[in-house]
Amino acid sequence: MPKINDLPRTRARLRAVLAACLLLAGCDRGAAPVPSNAPAQAGELAEAAPRYLRELIFVGVLADTPVVVPFSFSGTAGDGEIMRSARAWLAHGTTWESFLDASWPSPAVGSVWQILPHPELRVIAGGTTEIEALAFRRGERALRLHLGAPISEWNPGEELRYRAMDGRLDLRGTTVRGTVFELQRIERPATQSARGDDDWLFLTDGGSLRLLLAEATGGEAAREETFAWTYLPDGEAAWDAVEIRWLEMLPFAPARRDIPIRWRYRLPGPGIEGEVWSLGYDAQVGEERAGRRAVEVRYTVEGWVSVEGERRRVLGVIRHLQN
Repeated sequence: MPKINDLPRTRARLRAVLAACLLLAGCDRGAAPVPSNAPAQAGELAEAAPRYLRELIFVGVLADTPVVVPFSFSGTAGDGEIMRSARAWLAHGTTWESFLDASWPSPAVGSVWQILPHPELRVIAGGTTEIEALAFRRGERALRLHLGAPISEWNPGEELRYRAMDGRLDLRGTTVRGTVFELQRIERPATQSARGDDDWLFLTDGGSLRLLLAEATGGEAAREETFAWTYLPDGEAAWDAVEIRWLEMLPFAPARRDIPIRWRYRLPGPGIEGEVWSLGYDAQVGEERAGRRAVEVRYTVEGWVSVEGERRRVLGVIRHLQN
């Protein structure tokens, strides 16, 4: 089998590179800012310790299909230590592959939000986004995600922050440009959280159009909460009123649940609407409750969006959670 560096520079080569590469590496010199109301040290524990989740999700387009690289980091403060985890996937079109899944304790020093290195992961600090790059290497497999100039930042809730920034993905000689979407949130037991769990859709046309749609369910609030951010050529805006409907479901036996595979969405304020469907997904099954298991699903999706009557093709990623 030819090595990655030997493949010809064609679309077939690009697909082969994505199939052959997996990504991430280690060395940390900085930490991202923490939401002002969030306890960042191990000594500030509630009775039920919350989990501090930080995700960096790259979305780009290669050979006319979406390329998605989600990094998911978490920290839970305990007595004298912080339990940390790091997970990452490489997705192209219908294919998802996990290339990092690690958990380890670290000393209770610094911020619980901090992204720490791993033997296969380097965290390169610097730049306007505090982290300049994440670099993964395992033998011949290597991937580097560069975080570029900030696009926007917003806080729809007290324990939730979103950021968007330019991004670049390097896969052993192949470069894919796109957008990095960052999510920071505090996960508490469902009985303690008014927002509950967030499902979100991040969509782009591969150019200047970017959409974030978020839906919160569960927790103490009986009603759903929704939030949207739009970044269009004529400016950006945030919206509270969002309608998201599941149009088609698929039985998922490991969790004994149905999961959505097609969505319809509408933003009444700006008159934006569209539809997306699953190309492929990765599902993580959790604890069993009342005969069913929790499930967390990440999808690559494609579809369309209509803005002021003009329809455009969009690609992106959806994270769906059922507890």
